[in-house]
Amino acid sequence: MERTSPAGRDYLKGPYDNPDKRAALDADQRTKLQQEADETCGPTEVEDGVLVFDGKGRSLCTAKDYGDFEMLVDWKILKGGDSGLYLRGSPQVQIWDTGRTLSGAQVGSGGLYNNQKNPSKPTKCADRPVGEWNNFRISWSARR
Repeated sequence: MERTSPAGRDYLKGPYDNPDKRAALDADQRTKLQQEADETCGPTEVEDGVLVFDGKGRSLCTAKDYGDFEMLVDWKILKGGDSGLYLRGSPQVQIWDTGRTLSGAQVGSGGLYNNQKNPSKPTKCADRPVGEWNNFRISWSARR
């Protein structure tokens, strides 16, 4: 997989834990653990301009930490799929096949899966059928 942007910036890496745990490490520990994570990030390929992750190995994350941001995401999932987007380590914006009713997926994608303090389920199921494109607009603003 091509992991460098046209401008030469490394923009994807394997994640080493969440940002708070990374920040607590000294520079040598952080470098060593990040190198291990980069070497074991999942087999992700670019096919026709689309990132494809087979679910094996570690996921991907950005090489840079961001403050406030807006993220536009186009996604689709295969039958039985269960995935998501972690925002700064937690919460996870859930993406899953809504047919996985034993897992509670019938509520739809877009919920904050591991959010214990606030509502975590989407207000309605707006997922398109498995294999079709969906999109999210995610805005994150730090507490002020």
